[in-house]
Amino acid sequence: MNDKVEILVRHAIDGDIDFITSSWLNSFRDGYFNSTVSNRVYFNQHHKILERLLPEATVLVACNSEKPQQIFGWMCFQVVDRVMIFHYVYVKNLMRTQGIAQRLFDYVVNNDSLDVAKNVVMTTHQTQKSKSFIKGEKGGRSYEDRHPDRPIQWMYNPYALFYQLPEGWEQE
Repeated sequence: MNDKVEILVRHAIDGDIDFITSSWLNSFRDGYFNSTVSNRVYFNQHHKILERLLPEATVLVACNSEKPQQIFGWMCFQVVDRVMIFHYVYVKNLMRTQGIAQRLFDYVVNNDSLDVAKNVVMTTHQTQKSKSFIKGEKGGRSYEDRHPDRPIQWMYNPYALFYQLPEGWEQE
């Protein structure tokens, strides 16, 4: 990444949704939860989930401050009963190792206007990259090592994804 590019964190806009949906579906395709599901079932059903989730959740975008349409990464999260639920974080391949996921996460965790328990974070999607971010696998430093002053209990709960979905969502 060019050192002169400043990163802006902003809320997603309507024009970002196609990229967010596409990058989410494609990058999570081989995730643990759905690795044995057929492409037809996965893309159809997970797209329905995202159609319901994205309007209800908060999506933050990390982008070029001079060209806000140039997205480097994004994060989708919700607060439910004072618990922070991180649904997904995506960073473009060329921008990984630039601290973008960490910046998005810090932007949310350090936001004092959110009424959340700061020591518990639930995740609904797990990938090798997210495990590495949290636990420091593959030679990286764990979240706890990077932030010893902010101990967090991480809980993987893929079923929390369905908390906000209305009855019958899968049949529409």
